[in-house]
Amino acid sequence: MHAARAPYNSSLHDITVEMQRLRKTYWAWTQSEWSEVICSTEGDFHQRFGASGNCRQYVMALAWLLCGFDRLESCGVFYQYRLCLKVFGRQHTDAAVFRLSEMMTAVGYVPGDGRNNGIRNALCMAMLLQREPQPERVNVDTLQYIASAGPAYLRKSAATLSRILASSGIFNEGFDYRVSQRRRPPREYNAVTDVPAEWLSWCERWRATSVQRPSSIEACWYVLLKCGRWLADCHPECVSPVNWTRETAMAWVTAACKMKVGEWSNPGGMYRERRGSMMKPSARAGLIRHVHTFFHDL
Repeated sequence: MHAARAPYNSSLHDITVEMQRLRKTYWAWTQSEWSEVICSTEGDFHQRFGASGNCRQYVMALAWLLCGFDRLESCGVFYQYRLCLKVFGRQHTDAAVFRLSEMMTAVGYVPGDGRNNGIRNALCMAMLLQREPQPERVNVDTLQYIASAGPAYLRKSAATLSRILASSGIFNEGFDYRVSQRRRPPREYNAVTDVPAEWLSWCERWRATSVQRPSSIEACWYVLLKCGRWLADCHPECVSPVNWTRETAMAWVTAACKMKVGEWSNPGGMYRERRGSMMKPSARAGLIRHVHTFFHDL
């Protein structure tokens, strides 16, 4: 791994010390014993061994390479990309990251944006767990494992990555890590009644290509249908997004700020007790935000 002298010596020293303590060669250590040696945080590792720099990463890499260590979720915060460099090599790791950047760009993400670094780390975590540096071989079960049992800071990114890979055809469907199995099934009732056909066709195209979380897509979808009914009644000349003007947008904001529960919707049996009452401020803000998202994506 071409380690510098300081982490090289520290890693060998720390592993030798632990072999003396455990009275076992390192290749006989269990997964739990490796987890104990690596510690759950960088601070705990430094406190235990007095090591500095990236010594802990080299110990993790040796455990991964030589002893099949795979309890990476027990290691807390660490740099997945740098660990990939150590175990896969720079050529394979950077090729995988470049392929991810291409897929992210194709669906509208900005790979170099610091806010999206978590997606890269989620990919590296998945490659480490599967022991192969190829994004095309990442499977959805691995990402679901990261989203449910992995480090908290990677769970959202793992779900986002699943939708990016699904959009690229690597597997059929992504997921939203926050969706509970107890939630109402999608499209339980017919929500498209009375929505103008042209507006509906644009909404369906948006829903089919959006890479937001499934729950966000679902929430936006119902708002767009509500907006379509409002257009049919109040602005029939603007049932296509192409025909919207600044005045149309201002009229929608005004309508959203005055909207009542159940208005311009087809809610079936929902909200029966609250129908006709004013929407909460957060709900009215959502009406504006979701239509803004729709036009931004278009």
